Amino acid sequence: MPKALAILLLSLSLSLALEAEVFKKTQDHSNIMSLSKADEILLIGTDLGSVELFDLKEKKSAFYLQLAKIENYYEKNVSPRVFSLDMQKDKVLILSEASFGGKNLNLLDQNKKLQSKKLAFDSAKKAFLLDDDKVLLALSSARLILLDFSNLKVLKEYIFSHSSLNDAALNEDKTKLVAGFESGEVKLFDLKRWQEVANFDQIHKDSVYSVDFKNSSVLSCATDRKVGLVQNGVQRFVERDFLIYTCALSANASVFAFGDSSKNTLEIFSSSNLKRIKAFENLNFSLEHILFLDEKTLLVSGYNDTILIFTLNEG
Repeated sequence: MPKALAILLLSLSLSLALEAEVFKKTQDHSNIMSLSKADEILLIGTDLGSVELFDLKEKKSAFYLQLAKIENYYEKNVSPRVFSLDMQKDKVLILSEASFGGKNLNLLDQNKKLQSKKLAFDSAKKAFLLDDDKVLLALSSARLILLDFSNLKVLKEYIFSHSSLNDAALNEDKTKLVAGFESGEVKLFDLKRWQEVANFDQIHKDSVYSVDFKNSSVLSCATDRKVGLVQNGVQRFVERDFLIYTCALSANASVFAFGDSSKNTLEIFSSSNLKRIKAFENLNFSLEHILFLDEKTLLVSGYNDTILIFTLNEG
C-alpha cells in the first residue's frame, strides 16, 4: 500500500473513531476559565464574571449568575475573571478576581443568595468547599489555608516548600489533596491528618501545569513533555514531543486524556497499559479544559465560549 494512502486511511479511522460536536456555549459568549463537575451539575466560570450551573441530567441551565463589577488601575466597571468553582451539597464556592489584583471568595447558598468577601491572600489559585463553611485555599506561594468562610478566620496553615504551586485537586470525598509544583514534584496531602503523605518525584523534571485525582489515581502533566500517572504507588509516564498543559482522568481512572496546545490535538490513553486508544487532531482552538462525563464521553474547551463533547466509539 502506498505510504500516502496508508496515512490517509489512518487519519480517517482516527477521526471516525472519536466523534465531536458542540455541547453548549456560554450564555454571554464569554471565554471559559473554569470547568468542573459536581454530581450531575456542570460548573462553568468565565472571564466576564459569569457563573453557570448546567444540569447534565436535564440538559438545561439550572442557574446563571453575573458577579459584580470591579475596578483596576486603568478603568472602572470591569468584569471579574472566575478562577475556580467548587460545589458541596447545594452550595457553590467561587474564587474570582477582586479590585486592584486581589481575590474574592464568593459563596452561593441553597437559596441562591450570594455572599462575597475580599481575601487577604492574593495568590490563591484554587478554592474548595469542604463542608457548609470550611474553605480550603491552595496558594501559588505553596501554602494551604483552611479557613471559616463566615469570618475568614484561618484555622490551619501548611507550607509545602519554596517552589510555586501551579495546580491542586481533591479526591472524591475531599479528604486528600494532590498538588503540582514548579519544581516538577507532585505531592499528596492528607487533610484529616494535615500532613504530606507522599511525594511523587520520579516523573517530572520541570514545572507541573495540571493535576487530576480520581479513584486513588493521580494524573499530572508538565512542561517537560510528560504525562504522569500514579496508581498503587507506581509512577509511570507517557512522553511526547510537545508541552502538555492540560490533562484529566475518567471517574474510575481507567482512561485519561491530555492535550497538545501547540498542535491542538486531544489524545486518550488506557491507564492499564499506557497505550493510546483514540486521538483527535486539528482542533480549531488551544486546549484549556478536559472533563470526563463517563468512561466514553468527555467535554473539552479552550479559552473561548464553546464546550465540545467527544464520544469514544467502539473499534
